[in-house]
Amino acid sequence: MPPRKFIRTTPSKNSKKSTNKLTPKPKPLVSVLISRKIRVHQLAETVRAGAEIVAENVALPSAGQVLIRNRFAGINALFDRAVVRDELPYRLINPPFDLGVEAVGVVVAVGQGVENLKVGHFVSTTRFTQSYREYQTESADKVWQIPALHPAYVALRPTAVSALVALEQVGQLKDGETVAVTAAAGGLGQFVVQFAKMRGCRVVGICGGAHKVAFLRQLGCDAIIDYRTENVGQALQEFSPKGIDLIYDTVGGVLFDTLLNHLAVRGRVVVSGYASDMGRPELPELVTSPRIYTQIYWKAAQIRCFQNALYPEFQDDASRRILAWYHAGLLQVKLDERRFKGIEQVFDAIDYHLSGQNVGKVWIEL
Repeated sequence: MPPRKFIRTTPSKNSKKSTNKLTPKPKPLVSVLISRKIRVHQLAETVRAGAEIVAENVALPSAGQVLIRNRFAGINALFDRAVVRDELPYRLINPPFDLGVEAVGVVVAVGQGVENLKVGHFVSTTRFTQSYREYQTESADKVWQIPALHPAYVALRPTAVSALVALEQVGQLKDGETVAVTAAAGGLGQFVVQFAKMRGCRVVGICGGAHKVAFLRQLGCDAIIDYRTENVGQALQEFSPKGIDLIYDTVGGVLFDTLLNHLAVRGRVVVSGYASDMGRPELPELVTSPRIYTQIYWKAAQIRCFQNALYPEFQDDASRRILAWYHAGLLQVKLDERRFKGIEQVFDAIDYHLSGQNVGKVWIEL
């Protein structure tokens, strides 16, 4: 079935009014809107190897939908690569499929029955397959209206939302606790640090590199550990001799083992990723510490895991609170300074994110 087209009927300038029912109607002016997107055509080791840029005709939105011109997209390189490698057990999809999650854009058309959104409104969306593209069609009730067209919103939703839901629902964060955050200067870690500080917690941020240390100092971390130059275990012991109440880890590997050794009595670990092992063609690092249960049993400690897609019922409330904090000036958003522009540079942005150089959220202008 051929793609639907934009059809607009305009009277001819030279036409005259007539009551003659047999007067020929002016021919419609037909314009076709073309959108480019990233599409995965085969499973592969890298996004570059498995995906390509394709063009498609864009249809007018159906009833209850809006058509959006995406202007900014957030980059989630580890997730993108895992999808292309078919490494997500909770999401079973076969090529061809599209990539990308969070986007910010402008409404350019509305379907019948849509009352809360108008053409020209700025919006935020977070549906899988809808951001690495120039145009997207989305249900109006899944779209969040925002006051400005700014890339900060691709960091706030869903990245900051993930941080808040994980801390509250999985980590059960309490006021005044001691919290350790790995990859603390990244797109997600920056929000974990800030949300913990909002609760009056003492926060130690773990990162790699002097430029990241400087950013965490600006965020207000009580202590900062550069794992490239410091002994992480020794630094944790000095920061909190009685142990860490809550550990938020997205790295895994040897760092996870070290953190586990410094978990407090009745402490909790939130596993929200394992960057050190994701996508490694060789076997993951061997665990050299004692078995995990011997580490946590005598402390009555807990290890819990968080995956954002599996906690949908908490996301709307978290989004409302996060946007309110941001608009009130209570929440910082760090966007990485490296600029990417155009659908062609999505691949470069993914590679850059995987390199670990970023400070804050990696994003692209479309």
